[in-house]
Amino acid sequence: MTAEWGCLLSSGTLGTEVPSEGFMKEENKFARIEPHPLLPEYMTLVCLIDDQPLVGEAVRKCVEEQADVDFHFCQNPGTAVDTVVKIKPTVILLDLIMPEIDGFELLVRFREMQESRDIPIIVLSTDNNPEIKSRVFSLGANDYLVKLPDKIELLARIRYHSRAFINQLQRDEAYRALRESQRQLLDSNSELCSLNQRLESASQAKSIFLANMSHEIRNPMNGVLGMTTLLSETDLDNTQREYVDNINISAEALLELTNDILDLSKIESGKIKIQKRPFSLFKCIEEALELFVQKAVEIGLNLAYFVDDDVPAWIQADPVRLRQVLVNLISNGIKFTETGGITVNVELANEISETGSADEFKLHFIVSDTGSGIPLNLQEHIFDSFMQVDSTDTKTYSGTGLGLAISKRLVDLMGGNIWVISDSGRGAAFHFTARALAVSGASEAQTRKKQDDLDGKQALLIETDEVNRRILTHLFARWGLGFAMDTPRLDSLDNREGTMNCDLVMVSGDVWSSEPGIRGDFIERLLNNAGKRPLPIIVTSYQPLKQCNSGVTDDISLFWLKKPLCHGEILEVIRSAVTGATYITRERKKESPFDPELSKRVPLRILLVDDNQINRKVCQGYLKRLGYQPDVAVSGAEALKFLMHNSYDLVFLDMQMPDMGGIETSKRIRESARSNEKPVLVAMTGNALVGDRERYLKAGLDDYLSKPLNVIDVRRVIEHWGYLHNNAKAEKATNA
Repeated sequence: MTAEWGCLLSSGTLGTEVPSEGFMKEENKFARIEPHPLLPEYMTLVCLIDDQPLVGEAVRKCVEEQADVDFHFCQNPGTAVDTVVKIKPTVILLDLIMPEIDGFELLVRFREMQESRDIPIIVLSTDNNPEIKSRVFSLGANDYLVKLPDKIELLARIRYHSRAFINQLQRDEAYRALRESQRQLLDSNSELCSLNQRLESASQAKSIFLANMSHEIRNPMNGVLGMTTLLSETDLDNTQREYVDNINISAEALLELTNDILDLSKIESGKIKIQKRPFSLFKCIEEALELFVQKAVEIGLNLAYFVDDDVPAWIQADPVRLRQVLVNLISNGIKFTETGGITVNVELANEISETGSADEFKLHFIVSDTGSGIPLNLQEHIFDSFMQVDSTDTKTYSGTGLGLAISKRLVDLMGGNIWVISDSGRGAAFHFTARALAVSGASEAQTRKKQDDLDGKQALLIETDEVNRRILTHLFARWGLGFAMDTPRLDSLDNREGTMNCDLVMVSGDVWSSEPGIRGDFIERLLNNAGKRPLPIIVTSYQPLKQCNSGVTDDISLFWLKKPLCHGEILEVIRSAVTGATYITRERKKESPFDPELSKRVPLRILLVDDNQINRKVCQGYLKRLGYQPDVAVSGAEALKFLMHNSYDLVFLDMQMPDMGGIETSKRIRESARSNEKPVLVAMTGNALVGDRERYLKAGLDDYLSKPLNVIDVRRVIEHWGYLHNNAKAEKATNA
């Protein structure tokens, strides 16, 4: 780097962005300068593509006094191709190392495009490696300079290559038209590019603002959710528990809103990447539906799903993002549905793989509800951010309108499309597609096969919900189980042969529980016809088993299936009922997240460091409920004093503290601790952006917890590191 360049760059602070608006003002000034009298035929138009604003400012300073040179700076490599096509430069200065798209890839693109195939490209690089030079020249570069070169040399090379390019154009009949078009578009292109760069800066500023707001909201939310979690573990009467549950529901709703806004910010800034790993499609759908069981029971809605036989049971895709889309659509359906239910259907899309891969296919999901529907005039904008179907002051349904917007963006990232088919008062069906890969070696799901032990058996099905009837009859036929259906009222069942003479009965819980007086007569008629003792009866219900068990005699064997019905559990229960095999009923009840015996299984000495009083109480309360008695420090300096006099196995460390931040504290702890006494350091922070975890791990911490703290995550950290620590200690003692 020459002295002049170094002087220029040292005039600003390294790492500080130069406002892009300043570049554009200068460019507009250049665009209006008349051509140099010695060069009347053309002006040189330079396009610099570099992600470093300081380099852009340096090159601009170099050419600003050259009346025959126009300059354009493109900081975003993602828009470089479009920029070159729009402004039609006579020479391109191209940096090699840039985020998202590097200079090698851009060089290939420019040489493949008709519009930029012959434009001279001068590569700028900090590396003078001959192999790199050879590579860029083989890809079509015209020149190679180690940045930043001597200003006179840079101008000479720019003029040389630009003149050569213009001379070539002059031999083309289209040159004059190109020159005139270039003149006319210079001002408009400069203004457009200036606007685009301002929009990019605004988008980046918005993302930073949302991330900061998310952090500031998450800290008090940690106190609200943490305290309600601890309070719910105490002795409360029914009224108090109802109040605590309502507080928790409200806090979860606020946290969900915060996460939605943060997700939208991540997607818009391109920080969400789609992962691909094998997982069970059935389990993914069941987990999404399970989140809404309590709400569905309160409203009286039915939840169900069905997967076509030709859809693989195991796929390779992103289960987290797929489940997030399903959750958003199911939540939207429940919000606008008062009677009926929500159904998830999955089939193969009638689309040919765009990649040509035999293993890739597209899944077609349909999440349908029987709710109020969506007017036709609103469907075009239903996936816009903050768009709500009912935005009036008297609206019936709450929400921000972010769920569908996020779903659309996630579906786009998964290589699919999303749309809705609906009309007012007739429910809605949200369709979306997503790319997936087949999982090689995955065995066929047991629920897809014919079951030999059910062959020749007969079932009586009594189900009030039409969707569940369709699903169950399809599964019965697939498994080879004969079945008959009758009216969904116990007192009007047909007594004809084939209906009452059966090997098992599957009855909907609302029928079974709503008519207890008639149930005894119904059972007696079944027993007289079937002649089977005990007769298996399977009750499908959202209610716990104990509410379906009253009045049952020894003449029947009662089984219980929790709705929404999971295909694997249906088969397991039916086989147990028919063959007499042991089956353990899955209540799926909510269990306490705390395990007071954890400290006995995983003994650890723990230090908690947090300057916020409420956050300290939350984490300390969690740890005490898990059986630990942690020492507590209110600052990084106090933590270091504790570590001088005590040995700790695990340190929970807040990242933002006034006197000494978490990263600085972690470095001091690492420096002061003896090699055999280094504790495991766990970051606690409200920062939840993509890359935050990696940033803290790179800074020397061992693990990461985002606020609001979740008890299950705290347990995971303790168990993981505790077992590793104790195993290492035991191995050391054995070797000694």
